[in-house]
Amino acid sequence: MSVRDPLLTYVPPGLRMPDEERGIVADVASQRIADAASAERRTREEAVDYILEDCFLAFGQAVGDRKSVRREAVIWLRQHYRERFLGALHRFGNRWLLDRQTVINVGFLLGDRAVRHSGFRPEIDSDAARRAAKDVERYCTIHGRRQSRGRAQGEGEPLRAGTWCMPYGSDL
Repeated sequence: MSVRDPLLTYVPPGLRMPDEERGIVADVASQRIADAASAERRTREEAVDYILEDCFLAFGQAVGDRKSVRREAVIWLRQHYRERFLGALHRFGNRWLLDRQTVINVGFLLGDRAVRHSGFRPEIDSDAARRAAKDVERYCTIHGRRQSRGRAQGEGEPLRAGTWCMPYGSDL
């Protein structure tokens, strides 16, 4: 007579799973448990990709047909803001739906500043993109500090673009 685990429910013999299939199911379950450990990290990275696409759409709308953007400028901006957005998601959680309009407005500002920093050149290069990013981050830092001054401790986090622009590990 076999001893049954009291936590298992009775399964009629016709519906029982063969031992080899039971092993496959156990392997799949352990793989899902392992995948769940990295799910939060993957979710953050997927969210950052979506956020970057949204911000680059605003950047492109601001630039319009006034200038073209060099490939190395786009790569630099994407890497630069990917790091910052991942840091913001790590520090504050996914506040994108709350902060979306503010961050998109800052994307427009970034595009406009990049056009100005490119001067009379027909395209925005990585140097103009870096200078525009520096301007925008200065603006976000000042604006974020100004909003933080008027809030008492524990009142909650204000909606601001500064949290998205700051390098990981820095505070407003």
